This record gives sequence, C-alpha cells and structure tokens, in this order.
Amino acid sequence: MKTFQLRKNYGICVILFFYLSFGYTQSPGGINTDLKLWLKANYGVEEDISDSAEDSDDVKRWLDNTVNANHAIQITNSKRPTYYQGGINFNPIVNFDGSNHELKSSIVANSVMTIFAITDGTNSSTKSLLHLDNGTNGSIEMKQLNSNTLEGRYTDSAGTSSGIVTNDITNVSSGIPYLVNYRYVESKKSRFFINGTLQSLPATNTNADTLSGTMDANIGSIPSDPTTRWEGDLAELIIYNYKISQAERQKIESYLAVKYGITLGANGSSLNYTDSDGTVIWDVDTGNTTNDAFNYNVTGIGRDDTSELEQKQSKTINTSDDLTIGIKTIETTNTQNTSEFFADKTFLMWGNDNGGTSPASPITKDFGSGASSISSVTPISQKWKIVIKDSVPTVKLSIPESMVSSTNTGGPIYVMVVSDDANFSTNVTSVTMNDVGTELETEFYFEDTKYITFGSTSQVSLNNGRSAYFNNTGSTDTYLDAGNVNNLDSLDFTISAW
Repeated sequence: MKTFQLRKNYGICVILFFYLSFGYTQSPGGINTDLKLWLKANYGVEEDISDSAEDSDDVKRWLDNTVNANHAIQITNSKRPTYYQGGINFNPIVNFDGSNHELKSSIVANSVMTIFAITDGTNSSTKSLLHLDNGTNGSIEMKQLNSNTLEGRYTDSAGTSSGIVTNDITNVSSGIPYLVNYRYVESKKSRFFINGTLQSLPATNTNADTLSGTMDANIGSIPSDPTTRWEGDLAELIIYNYKISQAERQKIESYLAVKYGITLGANGSSLNYTDSDGTVIWDVDTGNTTNDAFNYNVTGIGRDDTSELEQKQSKTINTSDDLTIGIKTIETTNTQNTSEFFADKTFLMWGNDNGGTSPASPITKDFGSGASSISSVTPISQKWKIVIKDSVPTVKLSIPESMVSSTNTGGPIYVMVVSDDANFSTNVTSVTMNDVGTELETEFYFEDTKYITFGSTSQVSLNNGRSAYFNNTGSTDTYLDAGNVNNLDSLDFTISAW
C-alpha cells in the first residue's frame, strides 16, 4: 500500500507541474510578459458557470486566458451581453446593446499599461468600451465619441483628464470592425494605434499620477453613467502591464489581423505581417514594384500554435466584393470548418491591386506544341497575390459572381487564372469555376507565390459533344496537356478514361 501511495502522489505532482509549466504557454503573438488579461470570444464564453454559451445566449462569465483568472462576470441577468458565433471574419463576438449590457473584471494597476481590442461600434454618442478605475489614483478609459471618433484618456484622482489621444489619422466607420491599441505610460505621452497605424501624439507629456492597487475593469460601460454603455461587438480584449516594443506589437497585431480579416496600416500600402517567431508572412516591400502593388484588403488564413491561432477561412472585413478562402471548404463559422493545416507556422496570405472589375486585355495560354488551339481568357482588371509560408492544403476559393460578370458576354464559362508572375506570362494555368448561387467557387493547391485573377472563356465544343478525338496517325503528336495544376508529385491519385 505504501508503495502504491507514493507512486500515486508522484503522478499527481507530475500532472500538476505540467499544468503549471505548460498550461498557459500560449499568448497573443507569443508575447506573454506581464500579460494580465486575455479575453477572446472563441474560447471561454459561458452562459452559466462552466456552461459554454451557444449562439444568441446571454453571457454570465467570460474566462480570462491567462494565469491570473481575471474572469469578466455579470451576475445580473438583464445586464448580460449576448454571444454570437459568426461575428467577425467567421469568429464569434460578444455583443453589447448600448443600454443595459456590461461586464466586470479586475486587474492589477501599473505605471505602464498596453491595451489591444478587436471591436466595432455603432455609437452616435459617447460610449465606453473599457474603463479601468482603482477609485483612488485615477482611471484609464477607451471610448467612442461618435460614429467616427475614438479616444483614449487618463483621468487623475482630482477628476482632471490628460494624455488624450484620438484617431485623427485613421478613420473608423460605424459597424466596421477595427483593431485598437492604447498605451498608457506614467509621465509620458500616450500612444494610440488604429489597425497598426500610429495616431498623432498628445501635445505635452502628461499622465502624471501613478496608477496603483487593484483596478476594476469595466467592460462596456462606466458603472456610474449608464448612458455610456457600449453599443457594438467585442471579439478580443488584451491587457499588458508592460511597454510593448514595436517588434512585439507587430506580432500581436499580425495575430489579430489574420484572425479577424483586418488590413494593417493604410489600405493599399499596408504593413508587414509576422508570425509569433517574427518571420515575415506578408512582405509589403519585396524590392519589386510590380510585385508590391498588391497591398489592398490584405488578409489570410493560418496556424500559429504559440498564439493559439487556427484561422481556417477568411475574408477581408473591408468589403463584400472580394475573395473568401478556406482550407478545403468554407463553412458558416471558422469552428465548423473541421479541416486541418499541415503544421504549425503555416500561412496563406493574399492581397489585391485594386484593379477594379471591368474587363481587361485577354490572357492567352499555349497548352503545348501538340495542341491544336490557344486558349484565351477575358479577365477582370483586378489581380490578387497569393503567398504561401511553408505549405497549406488544397483550399476552396469563392468570389461573388457579380465581380466577374462583366467578362461574360453570354454563354462562356468562368475560370480562375493562375500564374507565377504578375503579368500572367509564366506557368499560366486555369481552373473552371462552379456557379453556386451568387458565388463562383473552385479549389486549388497553391505553392510559393502565385498571382490569380478571374474571368471567362468560351467553352470548346467537341466532335460529338461528349468526347475528344485523337487522330495520331501522322508525324505530329496530338494530345491535351493540363499542366502542373495541383502538384500531384508524391500524392496518391487515380486517372480514369473511357
């Protein structure tokens, strides 16, 4: 009995050590220094204690994904926000109604605090997203003043506000999700970033008081003023008691941008995206002007285990007229896509050149010396750049048919054209699109960097409408060459002929 008891206790110690050592190794962008609060709607949203919320459920508790267990709670039924599964880029959100909803957490105060949030607001008057208050030395607040203006401010113990920063460079629009980063530093100028772009600094060094003690983290309201309750969605909230460096901020913002379909920087110039190791997964400046023209509506799919990121399908939040790409399939929510990436740190990123949807000059492809004709595709003017990091499975692509219909003169079939270069002159191939309701869909296996566009081409009529005839009796070969479409090397496949 004694021997058995010793072994049993030893096993418990091993399990406990593993939990304490490895249970919270994941963090936004891999940055876990002084991470005090991490709320994300795709994990830990509960309608009751230990009872996960389902679509349209009220939220009683939102679990903190750090070791601090600073869970956000609302015990009053009428004040509970609502959970929705398919909120921002196929990911869930917690919705606040602007009248009743609020959550409360707590956090240890510090002289330096860095806050990230993925949110949207439909506010026409002042509404509070986050209010940190210790009741003694002041408070920090992030709020939306109207449908286009955000603000971060520090208020001292006497009620005097200072260090006020606003989004005077990057506009936000009512109901459109954005990534906001606010940094408070005692006796220094605050910093305010919208979608990765730094906004103007305050005129003077302020924030004189030091925040201390434990602060109430009021999410979606200032408790003393019910008129300021947030109206909109919150998908993720991250708070550090730490001055995030530029390289660290890039990792955190890249994680959030990929997950929520957000283009970092100004749309058209964008910013680099990196994984949690700091490896660039979208490079805005490769040194080739032609190849660097694709920085509109940048987004992606990918897996990064350190960030607990597994975004299997994405579409830019900037417009409905753009690509949706998913691993093998596209489902209603990211969770419903059960396909898997090959490995950690694998990404497929894309952006377009904002070329528009009017017809462009035909793209021609010679299918080989034995082919009797050359195929011609009338594409739209807009092109996309696809960048693969490591390797990803076959993906499904979907695009609104209305974006491509200008190329269809009645009867032709829709195709996706793929090339190794932006001029569509090297290793050009095409794939037929399937007409599915209002969308055009196809599947493709991408490697390295490719360029794609969409258009239409005439359908070839065969001799009897049902077969191709090969009359290989002369000196000239007669054959069809499909090209290296889906990289069948090292894969099992079947060829059938009748």
